[in-house]
Amino acid sequence: MAIDRMRRMGLLAALPLVVAAGCAKKQEGMVAQGPAEGELRAFDTLPPADRDFMLQASAANLAATRVGQLGMDRGESDRVKNIGRDLVDTHTKLAAQLRDAAARERVAVPSVQLSPDQQQLVDQLSGLSGAQFDQAFLNAVVNLQHQTIASFQNEAMHGQDAVLAEFANQSLPTLNDRARFVQRQMAPPL
Repeated sequence: MAIDRMRRMGLLAALPLVVAAGCAKKQEGMVAQGPAEGELRAFDTLPPADRDFMLQASAANLAATRVGQLGMDRGESDRVKNIGRDLVDTHTKLAAQLRDAAARERVAVPSVQLSPDQQQLVDQLSGLSGAQFDQAFLNAVVNLQHQTIASFQNEAMHGQDAVLAEFANQSLPTLNDRARFVQRQMAPPL
């Protein structure tokens, strides 16, 4: 009986060592292998400039779709409605492409909200109607496009994450084309 008791106590005393060794082995394996297939790595493992770009691009897509929806709903002219529809379509696709690029890096695109300036713009547009809305909408779209293009150009030229820099570079022709589309829509009819 005393021998059995000593064996049990010895086993119980050794249990923390076995558990600790197992945890160390598991941690060692995780560090050496990185995230398992399908697992996401932490967003903060991206270089700071690339994290900033992802947040800016996500917020720009959100702002453009919200402003575009307002254009479709509140626009007086067909050109404003068309630009609104184009904004929603373009930035919905860009948001999906950003999620795809992030997935290739096994990083989730963080949820974002409109910046205070973007929210103020949406609120301001929501309070307008008719010709006043149309003019404010067109000005807002041009400003949003300039900011978005500048952010994408910066990432394409200076991004440290190759996948995100490639996404930005491949998106620029679309963004520039859509900016030219808006400029054509704003031109007075001949």
